[in-house]
Amino acid sequence: MLRVDENAVKIVERLKRAHEDWCKEVNPCESIFLLFAHDFVRHFSGILLHREAKEEYSDSVQFPLITRKYARYPYRLDEFDNVQQSVKKDLKSAVRQFGLSKVALGQGVPIDKKYEWTTGKWMNLVGTQKPFVQAFFPKREIQIQALQGLIHDVAKEFEIPQVDAVLGNWNQHIELHTTSKQPVISLHGVIVGTRNNLQNRKLAVNYLQQRKEVVAITHGEVANSVMDEPPFGYSERTLCSVLVDYGDYDKDGFYNAPWVMPRRRIYRDGVVANKVFEPNSDIRFPGSRAASGLYIPTMCHGNTLYGPFHAYEDIKYREWQLKVCSLLENVTFKVHPKSRAGPIAGVPLENRPLEVCIKDYDYLVFDYFATGAMLGLVSDKPVIYCDIGLRKLHSDFLYDLKNRCEYVKIDLENLDKSYLTVKLSEALSSQKSFSNEGMKKYALCKSSKFSWKEIFLRLNSGKSLSSE
Repeated sequence: MLRVDENAVKIVERLKRAHEDWCKEVNPCESIFLLFAHDFVRHFSGILLHREAKEEYSDSVQFPLITRKYARYPYRLDEFDNVQQSVKKDLKSAVRQFGLSKVALGQGVPIDKKYEWTTGKWMNLVGTQKPFVQAFFPKREIQIQALQGLIHDVAKEFEIPQVDAVLGNWNQHIELHTTSKQPVISLHGVIVGTRNNLQNRKLAVNYLQQRKEVVAITHGEVANSVMDEPPFGYSERTLCSVLVDYGDYDKDGFYNAPWVMPRRRIYRDGVVANKVFEPNSDIRFPGSRAASGLYIPTMCHGNTLYGPFHAYEDIKYREWQLKVCSLLENVTFKVHPKSRAGPIAGVPLENRPLEVCIKDYDYLVFDYFATGAMLGLVSDKPVIYCDIGLRKLHSDFLYDLKNRCEYVKIDLENLDKSYLTVKLSEALSSQKSFSNEGMKKYALCKSSKFSWKEIFLRLNSGKSLSSE
């Protein structure tokens, strides 16, 4: 691991110990450390990353994300006022909170706009939208003091100055998003998307405390357990009574074990992956450097840096992208829809969705594992996977990944252009035969029991989903 990743892991470990200690006093879902886990990790790992950044980035971010200027000398922020104004002025969200059912909807519920359009429309019509809530905590003041103590400890260990400014920002953040008054919840349950989203975390905490169902639909079209990373332990695989995940694969790794175990798991097919998957046990590279390739990088992050295993600073990542594009003769750059920087000049660009354009290229190149990479791996296209040190993959998946594609390990800290030239040339001229059938279990199920309609109707009727 890089040193900054090692330190980010230390922050997660401190946070997890504080959570486990507090669970001796309250139920796990009532822990302030669990609620703010992702915000805490993003804030303090962001400080570590930005302190080593070479450049300032101009894109705006709100707490808990920060800039290089803040990382080097923290100061009081005023972005909280913007958050409060958006809460007060969001009239549309206020109107939509009067639904036609006993089912609440959180944010980011992964309904595919193209293939599940009808489902999305009726769920949004009858579901009760929840635009903003505060999380209730028993022993709130004592919990806040405990979190403040952890902030002091982390600041001391990593020599973060201006602790009072950091504490002031955190106190304002906590004040906005928590309450000592328990809300009255008349609905039977809530459906939420990613629990990296603070709004979804707050909804989950409130509903779980009152023994209401929290159905969490993971995003990404891939089994979340293949990423052996902390956010999958404190967010994506936890904070729910029912977890809906992709594929047939479900194993804990070192970092991704759920902090609070769901009572039931339901497995579903990736909607787009199901459309893309074409079983093929003899996938081969075309054998010509003139073959058309599609390079599919992740986004440029600007000031949204956090770790571990998640992102490089844009200038460093862009240097890598330039090397890849210069060494591949007929490559097109797939534009990331959420990137915070423009694409590389002078390289052909692809803006169509991956599932639409993938058939038009002879091979694919990835350097980051996410939804796009999973779609590429279940396709029948030959793939080069350049492992540049981002993402920490479960050992089982990494084994299958190496059998699916040309796997090239890259040391981005000491990148040798001649080494990269040789490795890419060897990959393109490879005569190996690959199969995509080993990838199926990570995105598709042998027998999926998932049904939006069944989940919604059972929640609406007050029936438990936590057991078969």
